[in-house]
Amino acid sequence: TNGDWNVPQLVTVTGEDDAEPDGHRAYTIITGVVSSADTDYDGIDPVDVSVINEDDEDFEYAALEAFYNSTNGPGWYDNSNWLVGDPCENNWTGVSCDQSGRVVEIGMWGNGLVGALPAELGNLADLQTLALPYNDLNGGIPADLANLANLRRLDLSRNDLGGEIPIELSTLSGLRELSLRGNQLTGAFADTIVGLRNLIELDLSSNLFEGSLPAELGQMPAIEQLTLGSNQFNGSIPESWSGMAKLTRLALDYNQLDGPIAPWLGSLSNLSSLNLSGNLFDGTIPIELANLTQLRYLYLSGNQLTGTIPAEIGSLANLRDLSFGDNQLAGEIPPELAELINLRSLQLARNNLTGTL
Repeated sequence: TNGDWNVPQLVTVTGEDDAEPDGHRAYTIITGVVSSADTDYDGIDPVDVSVINEDDEDFEYAALEAFYNSTNGPGWYDNSNWLVGDPCENNWTGVSCDQSGRVVEIGMWGNGLVGALPAELGNLADLQTLALPYNDLNGGIPADLANLANLRRLDLSRNDLGGEIPIELSTLSGLRELSLRGNQLTGAFADTIVGLRNLIELDLSSNLFEGSLPAELGQMPAIEQLTLGSNQFNGSIPESWSGMAKLTRLALDYNQLDGPIAPWLGSLSNLSSLNLSGNLFDGTIPIELANLTQLRYLYLSGNQLTGTIPAEIGSLANLRDLSFGDNQLAGEIPPELAELINLRSLQLARNNLTGTL
């Protein structure tokens, strides 16, 4: 104004928060030509204009702070540097950053985390790995984790998580490894998992899943390791799984699967480990299993298998562990088993076998 143009002025420019987790963004303030009726006014020199940004919003910091508070951060075994300054510059325990200073990994194995995972973790847009196994996390898996478009590995194994796997996670197309073993998860999960087209490792063992094995999993051609042991699945192994051509490890132990062991398992040519122990399989051991030339571990113990041990099993030159114990097998032990020169463990006890090796 005419009377106070030469007195420092405070001008507040207020913008509306769009509530999007987009972190810090650069902005420009343009000062235009200002006129005054005061004859002594000679314009504004830009060097006399100072800008103070009072917006201290930091989505990464806020997300990590929520994680710390929600999982009893003060009680962690190691919480070095947490909530002190910048998480990247100050090397917060378990937090890794890229060269741009973005949080790309949170890894805390058995660090005494207790409580629920906060929804704010979904705001860590650059996160690639979230690994929190062997803690005491409870509650459900936040659906907001579906916002982590860059996530490659999610490991929440050996906690106390319950409920269903959120269907929203099916959008994590870049996920390569999903390990949720050792929790109390229930419900259907096929629609969620099938959406993870690039998944290589899936471990849902030691949960409370029940019912038939999802045939839809056969639509995952990239899967290499599938572990569903120690649940309450029943019925047979879906033949649609024969399309898992890259499968190297299949573990379905300690469920309630029944019927004959499917001969088509012998077509999974890359399989190196097959564990069907602790089920209700009956009938004979398929000769087709001898086609699995890469097989190193074969566990069929604790079922209701009958008949003889196929002599062709002796052709599996890479076999290291062979377990057929606790069945109803009979007849002579094939002398061909003596040709398994790499074998380190052989379990045939509690059958009706005869002969010597």
